[in-house]
Amino acid sequence: MSKPEYQSKNGAMSLPEVVARTVLSSKTLSTRLSPEELEEVEQAAQRDGSTRSEWMRAVLLREARKFAEPPFELLFEEVIATQNLLTNYLVASAQVAAENKQLSREDVLQMIQFSNGQKKQDAQRMVEEWHARSAAESASGKGAR
Repeated sequence: MSKPEYQSKNGAMSLPEVVARTVLSSKTLSTRLSPEELEEVEQAAQRDGSTRSEWMRAVLLREARKFAEPPFELLFEEVIATQNLLTNYLVASAQVAAENKQLSREDVLQMIQFSNGQKKQDAQRMVEEWHARSAAESASGKGAR
């Protein structure tokens, strides 16, 4: 006797898989749609090969996750800009202190502008270097075996 199967976008699922998914997805979210909006949703789900419920869940979660936290790249760029600004400020401060002078407001603003202008390419360069280093370490690790 074969197990009953249920169709979904991801293929056939056995009854235990369906039950497990139902337990994990036990909360209900409802909304009101016009007949035209409902037709749009049903057509989109059909084009996707999903049930209406599966399609709506996927779309809702995808959109919610976009705003869950800032992307890594953005945070990394800000860290790099802060690092550049601090380094430039400390070096410049030491230089002007040696001459018994002070940094001007314009000097500091130029450093901020420079750091912000460089952050994206500096972050990309550092990520590329990290990937190259990781690849080299992986290759050398595989060669040593």
